[in-house]
Amino acid sequence: MSWNYKAILGIALIPVVIGGVTYLAQFATRGKTNAQAQAVSPLLFLRTQAIWDVNDQKFRREEEPFHEGHYDFPFYNKSESPFEIGLEANGCDCARVLIVELAPEAWDKLKLPALDAWDALAGQNIPPEIAEANAPWKQLTVKQERGFVIPANRGGIVRVTWNSSKAPGEDLNLHSTLWLQPEKNAADRTRTKLTVPIVLSSPINFQAKRGLHADQGYYDLGPLKQGKSVRTEFALWSGTRPAGPFQIKTDHLPKNVEAKIVPMNAQECAVLETEMKAIFNTRVLSAARLEVVVHEEKDGAQLDLGPVGFEFPLELPDYPRPMANPKVLVHVQGEIEIGTGADRGKVNLGSFPRTLDKEKTISILAPENAELTFVEVQGVESDRKIEVTLKPIEVVGKERRWELRVLVPAPGPFGPFSSEAAILLQIKSNQTRKVRVPLLGSGVT
Repeated sequence: MSWNYKAILGIALIPVVIGGVTYLAQFATRGKTNAQAQAVSPLLFLRTQAIWDVNDQKFRREEEPFHEGHYDFPFYNKSESPFEIGLEANGCDCARVLIVELAPEAWDKLKLPALDAWDALAGQNIPPEIAEANAPWKQLTVKQERGFVIPANRGGIVRVTWNSSKAPGEDLNLHSTLWLQPEKNAADRTRTKLTVPIVLSSPINFQAKRGLHADQGYYDLGPLKQGKSVRTEFALWSGTRPAGPFQIKTDHLPKNVEAKIVPMNAQECAVLETEMKAIFNTRVLSAARLEVVVHEEKDGAQLDLGPVGFEFPLELPDYPRPMANPKVLVHVQGEIEIGTGADRGKVNLGSFPRTLDKEKTISILAPENAELTFVEVQGVESDRKIEVTLKPIEVVGKERRWELRVLVPAPGPFGPFSSEAAILLQIKSNQTRKVRVPLLGSGVT
């Protein structure tokens, strides 16, 4: 006996098809979001994603941590019966979703286009400040069984607010999923997702002059010869504050270092914004230049020899987080030469087992009549004893060679030394000056 497998397959699929049609009929609208929901539901949203820049819809607004902001989404119930709006999910615990019904006269003040033109407005922005209604705002929460009821032929606003403690540079996951349904009729429920693209930002950012490179946060200005000066500048700008302010703390700087803030005009801000957009998509609302001059000697005061760093702390009393500050490094040259080859200008212990003693000796050349002494070890935890010995070895021509020996007894530190770790020496010749010798290395297990 032969079987018509196609006929059997067709008969077998009948209940599956019938069941599938029933399932689809019952749940087809429940999973719809955004454009699909708009097409099914008579409750219309002007848009479902915040647009911060009409000409650049990918732009994410910059917001400061701990700053409360909001975006408003106008909607309208064009049906002849009431509708419910509820909150199904919220993508960030830093966000709240509020809703308000607007009286006809308040709705008219919004000056929105006719409803039949809303679909063409996806790329236009509605500022978040448009809605300050007379009626009280209600908060939507995920656990609410009943939604907010909007009467027939009435409009309102859903407001997404935020206040985040995340660090600058992090994105906020502001996605709020709403459910929409005719009043008390969950069978016809649809869903729409409201999205607000936000990136957290420091209130003041800075960019070093082109060509400068940072090492451990310090921008290296190169050698600073005796009697000379070096200059540089930083661009300071804010993507969150139209008026800055741009202020730096300078009372800790020696008189060899000059720092001045020069505000940028609108044209300069526009040029800076174009340059910054090549790095990341920002908006320069205000900007200034930080002009820096470092003198090897000024009014009889000389800088210490060796690498010397200076930091320019940005001052913003109303901002609760520490900010990254511009820093510069100069290599002050003089009558002393420290190390050779890979060890020039520093004591580099490299990577060493912390369970074993680590020792390094480098040579120092100084004028024959100069006196060198060891002062202290800087930038190392007080319980980490580091032994330093310094002794003269021989005279070579008009110079004397010294040996600087550094011993890190076991157990040594775990991980790298800090960027502030250094051996501080003093040289007495024609003048008395400090000499800073950076201490590099990393203890491993």
